Amino acid sequence: MLSRRYTRVRLAQLSEPFGLPHPDSPTNLVRPTKTRAEQSAASRRQIALAEAQLAMKTKDQL
Repeated sequence: MLSRRYTRVRLAQLSEPFGLPHPDSPTNLVRPTKTRAEQSAASRRQIALAEAQLAMKTKDQL
């Protein structure tokens, strides 16, 4: 999910480095993560913490 914000890399390109079996696998993982973030304050806090730890600008801010 954060890769979409912080890189210009397509999710399908991340399959191999992360050992996922199929190029569609990352997309299939993002959907439930987005749903969880929309429904859970704890998930949103975890995402915010990860972004703070990255301390990076998003691709749109570059």
